[in-house]
Amino acid sequence: MGSRVVRYKEIIVRVCHSRLIESFRANRRGDYNRLWITLVLWILYADPGLAVNGVFGARGNHQEGRSGAFAYSADNLHLTSSLDERIRVTPDLSLRLGFLSTWESRDSRIGSATTEFDKWIRRPQLSLSYITSPFRVGWSWYGLRTEQKVQGLTTYQDDRFDNSVWANLDLGRGKIETRWQGGSVEREETVGLQENSDNLWHTSAQYRLSDSDQFQYAYSRSSNHAVTLGSRSIYDRHSLEYQGARRFAGGRGRVALTTRSNFFRQQTIKAVAGSWDYLEPDWTGYQLDDTPEFRDPLEAEPVLVVGLSDNDLDSSSGINIGDAAQQVREFGGDYRNIIYDFGDPEEIVAANLYIDVPLGLPGLVQWMVFVNDDPDGREWGTALGEDQVRVVYREWANGRQGWEIRFPDPVTHRRLKLVNIKLGPTEPDIFVTELEVFRPVSAQQLKSESASHRHRISGTAGYQVNPDLNFSYGVTVDLRRFEVEGRNSTRAGHVAGFDWRTRGWVLAAKYQDSRRWRESNTDTDINSQTLSLTPVIKGEFHTRLSAGRSQDSSQGRDHSTINLSSDSTWDAAPQLSFSQRVGYGLRRDLIQDIRSHSIALVTRMRSAPRRTLRVDLMHRDRWVSREAGYGFMTFNDTEGLVAWSITTQIAASSRIRYQVREEGEWVLRHFLSWSPVPGGKLEMRLYLNGFRDTRNDSSQRGQGISVTWHPRSRLYLEGGYNASEFSQGDEESSPVNVHFRGTWSF
Repeated sequence: MGSRVVRYKEIIVRVCHSRLIESFRANRRGDYNRLWITLVLWILYADPGLAVNGVFGARGNHQEGRSGAFAYSADNLHLTSSLDERIRVTPDLSLRLGFLSTWESRDSRIGSATTEFDKWIRRPQLSLSYITSPFRVGWSWYGLRTEQKVQGLTTYQDDRFDNSVWANLDLGRGKIETRWQGGSVEREETVGLQENSDNLWHTSAQYRLSDSDQFQYAYSRSSNHAVTLGSRSIYDRHSLEYQGARRFAGGRGRVALTTRSNFFRQQTIKAVAGSWDYLEPDWTGYQLDDTPEFRDPLEAEPVLVVGLSDNDLDSSSGINIGDAAQQVREFGGDYRNIIYDFGDPEEIVAANLYIDVPLGLPGLVQWMVFVNDDPDGREWGTALGEDQVRVVYREWANGRQGWEIRFPDPVTHRRLKLVNIKLGPTEPDIFVTELEVFRPVSAQQLKSESASHRHRISGTAGYQVNPDLNFSYGVTVDLRRFEVEGRNSTRAGHVAGFDWRTRGWVLAAKYQDSRRWRESNTDTDINSQTLSLTPVIKGEFHTRLSAGRSQDSSQGRDHSTINLSSDSTWDAAPQLSFSQRVGYGLRRDLIQDIRSHSIALVTRMRSAPRRTLRVDLMHRDRWVSREAGYGFMTFNDTEGLVAWSITTQIAASSRIRYQVREEGEWVLRHFLSWSPVPGGKLEMRLYLNGFRDTRNDSSQRGQGISVTWHPRSRLYLEGGYNASEFSQGDEESSPVNVHFRGTWSF
């Protein structure tokens, strides 16, 4: 019996082997999915000890509601299956085989217009990795076929092939890492065949001279080639960094130095003269803010996000606009403020915003576009109108997707901001990968090259005179140089201070000076002095006192500001704390002949009266005798949160926000849930929610149910239903959402 099984195995292996050769000969470019499945089966039958890991998944949803004068409905079904096998060839060499297949079907209706949409994706992949000390190397390949049909007709078919190689070498004091990735995609459309290719190469090296000294060098090169259109863009980046520190005077003194040099060069070759060049930003970041027209100093500051402008169109920047992300107003992932600062006004003609997954209903995500030249980046005004900018969702021929931002007439501004609004639920996770911004070039140019380099030097020094007295000094110089005249800029900053511990208090003083010059005469000149007094031992009640003065002599400005503040904290109980900040400000503006006083109060209470009850309150208020720019504008914002686990099955929460800008506005959000079957393999939750926003005269009331079930360890099922009544102004709608999801792994 055993010999018969072996004989059958030999026959199967030979058949699979012959089929593999036939598939390879007949499908050099075509149906590589069949080739890949044959290869996987051949390997599995060749070694029956191997066990395939796989996942089958299905998810779907039904949405209906009203948008404006039109009713809409959408049905979406998404099926996924994947196989994955890891094979240990030798103790150091491993092989991984995988295959992914997805099918998405979507039917939508808006008014009397209906759309039937189908998309198939098949992705085989193969990777090899060799890991030993101190060397690691790997190679991976995948092929991707995407086919899309609308109304039963094929709109396009993509074939993408991607290779990548990586290697790491650990030298003890040093480390070398390199990665290359290259891909090509061919898109067949009704208008013809389009070919595109892209490459990304990154290499970095680190070397430690000592425990406190380190050099680092990095080089990256990315290129995008539109073969059919005859255009190519190449971006080269070099960066060199040194970090070092030394101690002297028996450890009482310390000096540290950091230097960074960055070189950037871009080359653009086009078949048709004109078009655009990439515009490199000075700073990129984002924040959550549903009042994007203005950012007050009492609100949170934007967060730096380097991955938004690294020329890597595929890696996530970390900004999630999906439903699973934090909710700002109505839906998760809404009101992300993506900010680009170019340092000085630049001419902008277009931009592309990339995301990592295609959208089923892209119309549910809309974007507002803001521009400004405010030196402080706070006053944005109203969003650009439809006649000034157009934002359209695209699925490009290079296999990526996102939004095209086009300015019919180029605009010239220092900053660009994109803010998303969501009209309904979309996908759980949608990560932004890149934002490219472009400037126009001469209509006579077929080839353009530009380069820039940036050098930053920062040093700090400190000396401890005795255990109670310390002095410190820091200097920063930032040089940006361009080949184009009028764009060079220089920044310089100094900061000096001391802290002195005496009689249970710490007295700290700091002087800071910041200046910036540019050939186009746009300059910044700000200096400030601060003095603070803080208790050494912080008991149940403690207070910090501070005073400051600043002088802004930047171009077009001449004003001085004096600030006095007191920050107090009282830990009244283990689960109850209060904090209060009182601030006074005086501003004298010599250019506008304005003298303004301000009083600001920021009060917070955090409490948990019971283990199941949480109550938080925050009130921010500023009164001014006369508006005189940022920090001297009326501001009133109150937020409250009550979260109560009434029983193990019932939970309720209410969030209330009252704000005053031009007039008083309320935002109310309530939530009540009941879990009749908590825990175990089957969980069920019933919930009610309500929402009211007087800023745009909108309100919503809804209810729903969600169920999750784990009948087996590898089987997961969930589903839900929610319906609501929504009104905004004179418009009313009753959106309904039904969804389900299931996965089975083996």
